[in-house]
Amino acid sequence: MRDLGTAAKASGKIPKRALQFIGVRRVAGGYYLYDNNSGQLLASLSIIEGANDMLNSRLRDIVISAYYEYGRILGIYN
Repeated sequence: MRDLGTAAKASGKIPKRALQFIGVRRVAGGYYLYDNNSGQLLASLSIIEGANDMLNSRLRDIVISAYYEYGRILGIYN
């Protein structure tokens, strides 16, 4: 598994603080998103390998942003 924190941060599409709390790993056929503090799996994203890389990255970034906002509102990510 490859950690994509740096790549996701460089995309500029997600809140800067999100990757302090949410980890991203690229795996065969998709991504795993996990909580950096607990190690708990938040989401497993399946992608179509033939799809455009930009589209796959946008999907990843949108889901990271949604989980970050959810956790921030609940007071998990402050």
